[in-house]
Amino acid sequence: MIIYGNEQGELMYAPVAAYLEKYSDSTVVWDAVSTRIGWAVVFCGKEGVVAVRLARDVSIAVAEILKESNRIGLIRVGGEDSPITPVMELVAGMVEGIDSDVLLPLDVQGTEFQCDVWEVVRGIPKGATMTYGDVAKEMGSPDAARAVGSACAANSIALVIPCHRVIPSGDSAGVSGYRWGWEAKRHLLDAEGAFSSKVTA
Repeated sequence: MIIYGNEQGELMYAPVAAYLEKYSDSTVVWDAVSTRIGWAVVFCGKEGVVAVRLARDVSIAVAEILKESNRIGLIRVGGEDSPITPVMELVAGMVEGIDSDVLLPLDVQGTEFQCDVWEVVRGIPKGATMTYGDVAKEMGSPDAARAVGSACAANSIALVIPCHRVIPSGDSAGVSGYRWGWEAKRHLLDAEGAFSSKVTA
């Protein structure tokens, strides 16, 4: 499923899409950037960001993508003039809590319910949090908090779909229930100044 970005995001992503025009639709370009919470490994297809993995080992993240998706061609691109560089810089900034109005286009693999969850989560502003129950209510399914948690756990596009901003009810520390580990979640929430505000449905 394609989740479109805003104007700034589509413009930022245009060089990536143009670069991939000469390749098959299943080809993905990728690169990795070192951050305070490990490597952020970014994978981009023609239509949008395919995955952002937070990993201690880049090779493991690449192997997981090859195993889990139907992408058959991976091309690493990097350097100052690389089409993916602005995307990498944006993702690295997200780790440090740098605010941005850019919403990149996404090429996600998930159920309709999961995609609906991810769209709601992408709307949580920097510095704010929602509980799984809040997200479920926002979707009009107040009894689906557990399913929302499962959808967040299945999110392969860390940071860009900010599931770290979704916390269990009653978890004042906000560090449990994160695919990439509680240390990463704690850093991200601290960097964003979370808990000073809270979005509620």
